[in-house]
Amino acid sequence: MRFILNKFSQLTSTLRIGSPLSEDIDIGPIISKESIHHIDLFVAESIEQGAKIISGGKTIGNCYVPTILEAHGKNDIANCKEVFGPLATISKVKNLDQAIVCCNKSPFGLHTAIFTNDINNAHKAINELDCTGALM
Repeated sequence: MRFILNKFSQLTSTLRIGSPLSEDIDIGPIISKESIHHIDLFVAESIEQGAKIISGGKTIGNCYVPTILEAHGKNDIANCKEVFGPLATISKVKNLDQAIVCCNKSPFGLHTAIFTNDINNAHKAINELDCTGALM
């Protein structure tokens, strides 16, 4: 998992931050200082529950640097709250059952993805995840 996390962090660090009026920009500004404060609060509360910042976690002007948090499956802030900003939480879980429990805790089941070579795990996820979409 560490290799995948490092690769994801490297790719995220190549995203360009700046004015949305420029076509070569990937991440534009956050809508307000209050929204930046909410993202900072989300990150701080996640860290209080044991999450670690892998990359990002700061602002440049009115832009929030794309941020990756690593959290355990029981970190309800990092895994269950919705944050409106360029932030991804990666959580390591022991097995598919724990992953399903973790995902279903969140009231925001907008999308879920599972990558597996086991068709039985794919069907289990499709049947038990409470979300609007599942991909294999």
